[in-house]
Amino acid sequence: MKKLLCCAAVLLTLVGVSGSYADGVVELASGAWFFDNTDNILQAAKSEDLVLVGEHTLITGPNGKGAVHIGKESYYECVHGIPSPNKGLINQYTIVMDVRTTFEDRFFALYQTDPENKRDNNCELMNRQRNLGRMPTGRSHIECVEANAWTRIAIVVDNSNGIFDIYVNDDRVLLGIGQPVDGDYALQEKVLLFADDDGDDGPLDVSRVLIFGFPLSAEQILALNKELPVCENGCKPAQVMNVKSPSETVTSKRNAFQFDLPEDCGELLQYRMDWDDGSIGRWSLLLPQFAKLRAHHAYNLPGTQELKVQLRNECGIISDWLPFAQVEVKGPPQVRALTTAYQQDLRQDGITLMWEANCNLPGEVHLGKTKDELAQRVQASTVPSGFDSMIYKATITDLEPGTVYFYEVKLAGQYPMGKGSFRTAPAAFEPFSFCVWSDSQGFCRENPSNRHEPTNSMMKHMGASDANFAVTTGDLAEDGADYKDTRQFFLDRVAKYLGTQKPFFIAWGNHDSYGNSILRKFSDNPSKNREGFGPGNGAFAFSYAQCRFICLDYSSMYSDIDSWLEGELQSPESKNARHRFLFVHVPPYCEIWVDGDALLRKTLVPLMEKYGVEACFSGHTHAYERGFLNNVHYIITGGGSWLDHGETVVKEWPHSIVGGKTPVGSYELGLVNEYVRIIVDEEGWRGECVAFNPDGSEVGVIDTFHNDKP
Repeated sequence: MKKLLCCAAVLLTLVGVSGSYADGVVELASGAWFFDNTDNILQAAKSEDLVLVGEHTLITGPNGKGAVHIGKESYYECVHGIPSPNKGLINQYTIVMDVRTTFEDRFFALYQTDPENKRDNNCELMNRQRNLGRMPTGRSHIECVEANAWTRIAIVVDNSNGIFDIYVNDDRVLLGIGQPVDGDYALQEKVLLFADDDGDDGPLDVSRVLIFGFPLSAEQILALNKELPVCENGCKPAQVMNVKSPSETVTSKRNAFQFDLPEDCGELLQYRMDWDDGSIGRWSLLLPQFAKLRAHHAYNLPGTQELKVQLRNECGIISDWLPFAQVEVKGPPQVRALTTAYQQDLRQDGITLMWEANCNLPGEVHLGKTKDELAQRVQASTVPSGFDSMIYKATITDLEPGTVYFYEVKLAGQYPMGKGSFRTAPAAFEPFSFCVWSDSQGFCRENPSNRHEPTNSMMKHMGASDANFAVTTGDLAEDGADYKDTRQFFLDRVAKYLGTQKPFFIAWGNHDSYGNSILRKFSDNPSKNREGFGPGNGAFAFSYAQCRFICLDYSSMYSDIDSWLEGELQSPESKNARHRFLFVHVPPYCEIWVDGDALLRKTLVPLMEKYGVEACFSGHTHAYERGFLNNVHYIITGGGSWLDHGETVVKEWPHSIVGGKTPVGSYELGLVNEYVRIIVDEEGWRGECVAFNPDGSEVGVIDTFHNDKP
């Protein structure tokens, strides 16, 4: 981990702060603005007054302090006050701001180093993932900012030491990729606050801004936040008010439960329900005090249910679980498999099976080497999805390598949740094959009569093939934070038609959301074995038949390349592998729509060339492209759903072979629905692009390639 450089005297001064936030910190900052002078809202506590471009409105900030609401297409010109030696650019700085937003827009620009505002902002808050950062520096991989809550964001930049880190309150949420000295992330005399050149600047509330001429350390950030604004009001009510609830109901009936929010708990409140059947709802939107609330729920098992509700105000203060109502549920059990068992994390000694049901009952896998003798039993764990269902996971271990096993999955010993078979990974090399696809995220525009085709047929085709497993380079739903998208584009497509037949691994894409999004809850990747990551987030590697497979996560790929990837490539598992394959959502090189990712060309490509990675698979562009450069094959297999019709060639790469400027057979620009199949044998490996018509019928192999050294 890179160390933040700072002056010891400054550290002692800041940690020793006593008194108000302004009194203790302004003397250390080069510039400070607090918006508390109603006669001159733009007045500087240090440096020069801000200059407004557009419109803003004076509002009340945290604890009654000053604040402004700055609208869309409005920003501040800011003279930051950092001394510039020889009138050069500033490569070391920290920007601290207290902000709040309702998340009504998609993007919220925080700052812009171009004083003329002629390019994208340098750091932004994204609505869908509630994350911070940008493509060059990386984005935080957790949903770290809440709506309607005052949040302190600290952006720490040290271009000379490769640092771009972001803190939210006391937590570092991004260990980012430092940018070039005197590049786009260096400050000129002026910096623009909340500016973007093409509308990615949603409205924000801002209470204060401070700019330091050095990178604050983690200890300094913590000391700074001892003065973080908090709510005056608590949130510890004894009960909710005016409850209306049925005392009895029957299984599968959807009931309404109504109540009022309590007094003296803040002006805005969220709530979530514990239905006492294993299902815990998500947090609601922030609602005004005294709102009459109505929640709906159907019980699928008989019994007495004790309902509880939990409240959270706009400053994040959370109540205890409050008793809400008691309901007697009668009638027969109504048990359904919402997603039948599908296969994850294939290993030499085991596999993971996952499924989804509409109720919480003991789940069990019956396992054996023949269909008629399923003597082994493996218990499943459960977590609530937050969407009135339970996600089940059974991690199966202590199996024999290269062996076929059959399984049946049941709830409470009687309710079927799926059955199938798998073969564990072999202990030694043997010929095998695997499939690669990407961007199966949405409806197919080329087939308006059945918008799930040809994607469904492609999944069925991979599942019925002789492939041993599959890998995707991500974008499995249009919005991985949305359960509806997760249901129709992943669970009822990838899991249903492919995962029930073949295990698959996921190198996550930008549409898959971040952190613990609902889509990622339905996965079990080897990233769970890395400290600080989990089964649904982070880069990972796995081995199959003495070959190494490396998967990067879009949300953390820059930091993983910087801090993890080279160690993996130097590991015995990778160094001793017959072949090394890498999977990353965004391609380093591309010809249509985008030219690829410049930072990946700078950081990832040299590592692949140095350590003998033979093929790099990507998606992101919804087409098929292939090139070969310095012994690395670059394959874009983004034809998983709708295609990038209307896009043009933006870059001609000399090493590109097909796709982009060169048609793939009769497919201009490589615009074809397809997946790639890789066959590995004693001689090496070869690849095939398998194409499909819009109606789902198979076209066949339209492109082939192979490694140039056995």
